[in-house]
Amino acid sequence: MYKTGNQSHTDGSAMQDAISKQQIIGAGIFTPTTDAGYSDTVTINPGGSGPTLTINRAELAAVLVAIQKGHTEIATDSASSLFQI
Repeated sequence: MYKTGNQSHTDGSAMQDAISKQQIIGAGIFTPTTDAGYSDTVTINPGGSGPTLTINRAELAAVLVAIQKGHTEIATDSASSLFQI
C-alpha cells in the first residue's frame, strides 16, 4: 500500500486500426490504492499525426499528465521517456 498517493504507473501503446490500417496511439496512468482506499486510472489521447504519431509520444504524454496531476513518483517501462525527462 502506498501512503502518499503520489505514485503513478504510466504506459503508452501503439496499434494498427483494423479498419483504416492507420497506426493509433494511446496512453494511461494508474495510481495504486492508498491507505485511504483511493485508486485512479486515466486514459490519454496523446494526439499527433504523421511522424509524430509514435509510441514514444504516447509514453511521454502519460508521464507529462502524471506530473501535471502532482505525482512525484512515476514508474514507466519506457527507457526513452527516462532519458528524455
